[in-house]
Amino acid sequence: MSNFQALRVAFVAVTATIMSANAGHIYLFDGPNLNGYYMDWSFSETQRCYSMPCFNDRAHSLKFRELPEGGHLVLYEESACQGKHYKIAASRGKVKYKDGAFEFGISSFMIWSSGIYATNGMVNICEDHDRRRLNPNSTNIPVAWQLNE
Repeated sequence: MSNFQALRVAFVAVTATIMSANAGHIYLFDGPNLNGYYMDWSFSETQRCYSMPCFNDRAHSLKFRELPEGGHLVLYEESACQGKHYKIAASRGKVKYKDGAFEFGISSFMIWSSGIYATNGMVNICEDHDRRRLNPNSTNIPVAWQLNE
């Protein structure tokens, strides 16, 4: 392997490590106790709205970790980060509908760092999600995600 190739491999490895270390992650569940079908998503941008029309109003509990520095997770009742919202101050944790944390099914979320507007754009998670799975215990439910922990 030439010096250039070795340097290139090292650069890619370091970049991937840095990017994964700075990525937040969220698991959105349709069950009230972090159970049932779920959708998971990694992100690193603040002020970007993540909508999920394929899971619209279905998310009733979630867990998240490693939010970008200074960011706050905000959950929205409507897509495009509109409507009622619920702000979470912690950088990691669990939130359950049944605990009274929020009173609506989640349709979108954003990490606030400098305001309430999605200045870094909008993302449709359903179009960009590449880990679609069907619950093996059911054949009549549309494509969804299930956590296998």
